[in-house]
Amino acid sequence: MMGLSLLAAVPGAQAASYGWTVEGSLPNDMTSFVSAELPDGRIFVACGYDSENTERLNSTWVLDPDGWSWTALSDAPFALESPTGAYLDGKVFVFGGFTTSGYQDTVLIYNVSTDVWSSSQDLPYKGTFMRCMAIDDENILLVGGNPDDAPATNETYIFNIDTEEFTAVASLPDARGGGGLARIGGLVYYFGGWGDSFVVHDEIFAYDIAGDSWELVGHLPVARTAMSAVAATNGLVYLLGGGSGITWYDSGNVGEVLAWDPVSGLFSTFPPMPEPLRYVGALQIDSRIVYFGGHDKSNGNPNIYSLETLRIAADLSSGTVNQGESVWLHVWTEAEMVMEDSLHGYAYLTKDNVTYGSYYIDSAGGDDVMLEISISEDLPAGEYELEFQYLTIDYWSLDWKMAPLSLTVTAAPSTNDRMDDLEQQNQDLQDQLDALQEDLDTANADLKEAVDAKLDASLGYIILIAVLACLVMSAVALVVMLRRK
Repeated sequence: MMGLSLLAAVPGAQAASYGWTVEGSLPNDMTSFVSAELPDGRIFVACGYDSENTERLNSTWVLDPDGWSWTALSDAPFALESPTGAYLDGKVFVFGGFTTSGYQDTVLIYNVSTDVWSSSQDLPYKGTFMRCMAIDDENILLVGGNPDDAPATNETYIFNIDTEEFTAVASLPDARGGGGLARIGGLVYYFGGWGDSFVVHDEIFAYDIAGDSWELVGHLPVARTAMSAVAATNGLVYLLGGGSGITWYDSGNVGEVLAWDPVSGLFSTFPPMPEPLRYVGALQIDSRIVYFGGHDKSNGNPNIYSLETLRIAADLSSGTVNQGESVWLHVWTEAEMVMEDSLHGYAYLTKDNVTYGSYYIDSAGGDDVMLEISISEDLPAGEYELEFQYLTIDYWSLDWKMAPLSLTVTAAPSTNDRMDDLEQQNQDLQDQLDALQEDLDTANADLKEAVDAKLDASLGYIILIAVLACLVMSAVALVVMLRRK
């Protein structure tokens, strides 16, 4: 009974907002389904719920982003609503879900190369709205959900695809169902979801794969469930849609798109989805976030949308600056596409909650800007921060949040210190000149000695030649005299 209040029964809309592009359409209405990217870039999609025809689905498809075309595959053995799944080693493993006869109690496996479904190991618990994630080449982490006997569970297991066995691992700190799951490196993050009394939460938990432990690492801006989470290659986790309520036809759905930075813990707001939705399929294709399906109350989303991923970064030419001097701030956009719209916002120089300077950032149509941060001679020395606000790109409905940059302002030297420094510089220059003069005198002396030696040698050669010439002339004279006799 508890599970049914979260499940379905009924149809669709569309719109467009700046930043999101319609790439294609769905072959049929679907929400709360399994989706997984295959090694060749295609997207596997199976099961879920058809809001238009109010029925659970066992249809299986593969979506090719090259043309956004759909190809029908073999149907799943059961029509499943709200299962979860992951791809590993040529197969898609599907866990949980609700069928026409109750909760699915075995693991379903789809073989991509043979287009064949099969059943495997019994699940350690039956339920819907579980979340799973491949954590290496042979293991899948299965987390939480709405079991058949409680609103939510904190049970966590690892399923090994070689042995097809489940191993219990560290449990979530609290029971959760219907949240978002994403992996970055060695950590798996669980966002929001509802608890064991159907109350929606805002906590972000992180599972350390190597250490087999969970910890609280942050909070969502507001409590949310039924959103989709995408770990992007730019280091951000994108959270799409969802809502504040738990029921299938809840009216509190949102189109908000948040990007969470695990390093800073900050959330940036991206252009919203064209309509509020829950339980969309979402993933990254090349440099774009793609979502499709999902529903709002009884209306399904028939379209495939995509949005370019980007992030805004900043650094300083130096982390230290003297009073009365300047440092340069560089702010730029990291994106695959060419940014033609202006990047702008504000930077504030602050210390102990006091603002000492404000600077307007404007790229004037480019994707980066260099801004001189001039430091007054009267600014007290100390540790400051450059804080950023209202960072956005024209027409993007973007509110980028960025961690502040540290800046150390050092005291300018006194007049006496400067005079002493100048005198020392003059003395250093004089010492260098003296050393050069000494080297020059030594070189001149060496040169004179070499020249004198060369002259002595040349004089010796001349005398030798003269002696030889005299000897030759004497010999010639002697020969002449002998001939006369």
